[in-house]
Amino acid sequence: IEPHMRRRSVFVVRELSLIDVGEALSKDDSKEVAYWMESGNLSRPSIDEVMRWHASETKFTVLVVQPFVLVKEEFDA
Repeated sequence: IEPHMRRRSVFVVRELSLIDVGEALSKDDSKEVAYWMESGNLSRPSIDEVMRWHASETKFTVLVVQPFVLVKEEFDA
């Protein structure tokens, strides 16, 4: 993921479906994407998140929608 993070093309998806976000990006639905960004359900990873990922064995589900890489953390239930 690191090369994509340097290009600032990684987005963290929270409480949304990766498929729904990927579809909105592929359709250039800027209104929906802006709403998710404002709500915090879609964002670029924070420095704290990146540091935590490096310090742990965080697992992700990933969806690539060129040029974006969408990641969603996997949590054990």
